[in-house]
Amino acid sequence: MAGGEALIPRYLKGLVVAGLLAVAVMAYPLWFQFFGAQAYASIPWPASEFPADLASFTAFPTDSLAGRIQIPNLRLRHNVTEENTFFGLPLVVLTVVLAIWLYRRHRALRAVGFTAVFFALLSLGVELRINGNHTGIPGPYELFSALPCSDTRFPPDSPWYCCRWSR
Repeated sequence: MAGGEALIPRYLKGLVVAGLLAVAVMAYPLWFQFFGAQAYASIPWPASEFPADLASFTAFPTDSLAGRIQIPNLRLRHNVTEENTFFGLPLVVLTVVLAIWLYRRHRALRAVGFTAVFFALLSLGVELRINGNHTGIPGPYELFSALPCSDTRFPPDSPWYCCRWSR
């Protein structure tokens, strides 16, 4: 153990050097990102006005093979680029079956499952919509809408976090 204790000052010195180097290299890019010519503080429209529809989770994306043969339902999205929650019924069923099957086997997969459900619920916005109809039921995003930076991200972008966590 005596040899390990001698390495601590050397490790701390290297950590300080690496930290100073990182600050020196990243100072200008970070300044430009947050304070430069094209930086912005918020988006010009309320992000809460663009929630995901509950029925969109089982719908297929327009540009997928199955999306070409299903009846187009334009009420589930604002435009074609906002199909973040369009996973399709087979993928939703497979995900639920695998989550139930693997629930007891791995703690990490359990955490990923809870995270995916959390962000999927968050994507529903401040009011639950089903097939384009307002239900009047408050959505989970309402709880977080007063937090800082919540006005700079759209609720339908939340399912992307589900996909990222699963990697």
